[in-house]
Amino acid sequence: AYETAVTLWTDTIRTQPDDAMAHYNLGVALVESGRPAAEAMPRFEEALRLDPGHAGALDNLGLVLLRQRRFDEARARFERALAADPENAVALNNLGALELDLRRPAAAIPFFERALAAEPELSKAIVHRNLGKALVAVGRPEPGLGHLDRAVRLDPDDPEAQNGRGAALLALGKPAAAVPAFETALRLAPDDAGIESNLATALLQSGRVEDAAEHLRHV
Repeated sequence: AYETAVTLWTDTIRTQPDDAMAHYNLGVALVESGRPAAEAMPRFEEALRLDPGHAGALDNLGLVLLRQRRFDEARARFERALAADPENAVALNNLGALELDLRRPAAAIPFFERALAAEPELSKAIVHRNLGKALVAVGRPEPGLGHLDRAVRLDPDDPEAQNGRGAALLALGKPAAAVPAFETALRLAPDDAGIESNLATALLQSGRVEDAAEHLRHV
């Protein structure tokens, strides 16, 4: 028996070096095991050499490049995946996420809307979360909150969705309602200074000055 997915797919490649899916699966296993991106990238690149239209390899390679802030290279991979399948919800969501990283939420919104309309290969919670954040960022917190509410219902343990929901409530002038969302986000991601700062802001705007000061000491 194999101890890990990494050892399984490494051994598979040893015996089947021309299997694109094996290279792709090894890349995914490396990412999921927390190994450095530099180890996963060659596996996705080899999968694409063997199968240039492999959507999963394009999307995952693009995500690795996005995390490295190599935006143009990431966009090229996502667009190739989308060219092969215009209804590829993963690629649509990733293109939207890239625009959010570039602080262009208005450009991100159509990608997320198309991803929700497509048959997604990823959890819709992620797309609702991203679309909600983008809508809040362009000054549309009410519809943004609707999407963030759905994201939280679908995945209550996503700190980014909980934090986004709090931000939407703050933007709607409801700081007291935002506090529990930020508290949940902080419980899920206790080392996130941004969430702690948001919680302090909501507490301050709710008139809970001492509680806000306690959190600001941690930021």
